[in-house]
Amino acid sequence: MRLKKRASGQARKVHPRMLPIVTAALAGILAGGCYQPPANLDLQEPTWETIEAGPRADLDTFLASYPTRVAAEVRVGQTLDVSAMRRLVLTRHPAVLSAQAAVAKAQARRGAAGAWPNPEIDSRALWDDAGDVGVEGALVFALPIGGRLGAARREADIGIELARADLEAAWKGALLELDEALAHVASAQTRLALHENLAERSAQYADLIRERQGTSMADPLDVSLVLADAAQDHRDLIHSRNELHYRESRLRLLLALQPGTDLGAIPFQPQRRVTENREHLTAAARARRDSWRRAHLMLQQAEWAAAHASRERIPDLNLGPAIERAGSETSVGVAAGISVPLFSSGGAAFREALARRDAAQVTLQAEARAALTEIDVLLSRVEALEAELGAVSGEAAEAVALAFELAEARYETAQIDVLHLLSAHRAYADLKLEILDLELAHREALLELEAAVGWPPQTVITSDAQEARP
Repeated sequence: MRLKKRASGQARKVHPRMLPIVTAALAGILAGGCYQPPANLDLQEPTWETIEAGPRADLDTFLASYPTRVAAEVRVGQTLDVSAMRRLVLTRHPAVLSAQAAVAKAQARRGAAGAWPNPEIDSRALWDDAGDVGVEGALVFALPIGGRLGAARREADIGIELARADLEAAWKGALLELDEALAHVASAQTRLALHENLAERSAQYADLIRERQGTSMADPLDVSLVLADAAQDHRDLIHSRNELHYRESRLRLLLALQPGTDLGAIPFQPQRRVTENREHLTAAARARRDSWRRAHLMLQQAEWAAAHASRERIPDLNLGPAIERAGSETSVGVAAGISVPLFSSGGAAFREALARRDAAQVTLQAEARAALTEIDVLLSRVEALEAELGAVSGEAAEAVALAFELAEARYETAQIDVLHLLSAHRAYADLKLEILDLELAHREALLELEAAVGWPPQTVITSDAQEARP
């Protein structure tokens, strides 16, 4: 169904000599011109640096190029290691599956974009006063002019690039989500081992204080304090087991694994220090930050959408073969006409497209400012956590561990009372737990910085992260 009204009537037979007149009329219409996007918005020459994997890269290329990511097939009976987990999350994550469907949808839309309109068959029957019947018929082809089809194809091409960029962003987001889940599982496993060690030692203290109580060598108050401390460690142990179960369940859900699937021991990542400054990270974000890249593509798409809307205001040229039969005479000629959008909303659609283009420009500028602020805040947070870890680890951790060992040895020989033992026990436990919390917070901050930049920042290992281990 055509939405444009015909000012010249339905395709009527036109003598070939009228074609120059029609051509001259169209030239006058086109003289007004139409919107043209800026030349620097070439889809094949984006202004940002192309990522090594590229928006068209398949999963294997992406895995091979992404830092610290190792491709690995998951085979039946194979141990589910971290490499296999990365493969699973990149093929099963809902965001990845949705992005893959969006790419297929954009490709299908590209196949329909800029397609030539279907021809129309016009026919009529006329009766004169004498009762004679005349029949006219024409097969009319609409010829879109002014680059309308090319603008539509260009807009659809950018839509494909946008969908592929979203797919790559979904890959990276899935890896970041997996890394965060692995960090929580590794921290929970280490925390459980620490509480098991603390609970075992508390149980030993309880046994020792009961023996002394039996020989009247322990004050009832000391017995109560030791037993209360042992009960607290036991409660912490139960809580740690439940926390580990929760974190492992969340990891299995992320990987779409059956409940109870053995995940094995997750290695705790060593402490790292970022070696890139703000300027380097900002430059990397301009090339690799997903939201920045998407905002740029959205601006390109809005520019070509405005170009398409501008060209929609140009009338269609309708041409095709025509035949007329009046009585016993049959005439063959050419049907020509122009579809003039007298009552269309082409002007309003063009203004709306321009408004969307302006909004896309504002979004791109806002994204640039947001990237600068987010990177600055996250880098400051990473540096602060690194300083906190440095303050509680190293010599401080060694001193607390040594004091704890001395307290245990002296309490067994009755050189110190139970209050000094419990004080050393709590100081040791609190320090280990604080280091674990800082290590997890630092790991999460690094992952957030990676998400803000769109690429893992360059780091160096500063510690093997053993201070928090029991």
